[in-house]
Amino acid sequence: MWQDWLMAILSLIFVVGLLPTLLCTEKPHRSSCIVYAAGLTLYGVAYASLGMWLATVTTVLGAAMWWILLVQRRTHGQS
Repeated sequence: MWQDWLMAILSLIFVVGLLPTLLCTEKPHRSSCIVYAAGLTLYGVAYASLGMWLATVTTVLGAAMWWILLVQRRTHGQS
């Protein structure tokens, strides 16, 4: 279905856009990390329930990146 492809491509664009944030020393605020990570995780569950597997994979990848950012905040001493 075309919606699966569209959502997957858009999610992939966001994932690529988030890569510099993973690599730099400054990290987003903790609440931003939690909100985006949780929201994208729920989107991934919704996409999976609709059988949109490409969108599920790319969205969960984006969620994982936000969860990693949260961990990086803690390991870099940012509260």
